[in-house]
Amino acid sequence: MVETVCSRTHRLYGQDLDVKAVSNHSETACQLERGEHIPFKTPSAVEISDLDEKKLHYLIKSPLSRQTVEKLLKTMYGKPAWPEKSKSCSLTIQCTLTAEAENWQMLARKWEANVKEKLHRYLDLLLVTKHPILPEAFPLVVDKLKGLNISNPNAVAVVLEKSTHVLYVTGHKKAVKELSKQVDDIIDLIYTSHRFTQGKVLKP
Repeated sequence: MVETVCSRTHRLYGQDLDVKAVSNHSETACQLERGEHIPFKTPSAVEISDLDEKKLHYLIKSPLSRQTVEKLLKTMYGKPAWPEKSKSCSLTIQCTLTAEAENWQMLARKWEANVKEKLHRYLDLLLVTKHPILPEAFPLVVDKLKGLNISNPNAVAVVLEKSTHVLYVTGHKKAVKELSKQVDDIIDLIYTSHRFTQGKVLKP
């Protein structure tokens, strides 16, 4: 369609115009077709800033999951630069693509989209559950959690936010669902045994 439009005669103020479609991708394709040499340029690092903070925190604190993500991104010529602070919602991925890679021109054009898709697919496998707790019950729940037996500790993590009295369970879906059920049971047990309700302690 674009080629058809460009092939027509276009005039402006009595002068013939030379109309061409210009884009990086089409220019590269034409260069390849003409056999021209295309200098290699490593794609710039990409910062993905729309990540779930709790999921990213889990990845940073979980060596096994972090290694898994690194291996996945490596297949896409990506290397994550893990943030020093655990509370972050962005991750920078550096490109490791070189001119020695087969079809590097195509890989370079699609690199950013590919690493984003690969990372988001992995994050979709994770789950975050939120458990608000009454301030007066919070230390009791935390103390009870210390003796909790977690069947798969590498697949799940518990994050406590003392300032807001909220507990988050983060990790792989199956493990999170199992642990979240245990957390809910503990909260219910504490509330019942200490007669907590709506932020108040009921008098016997």
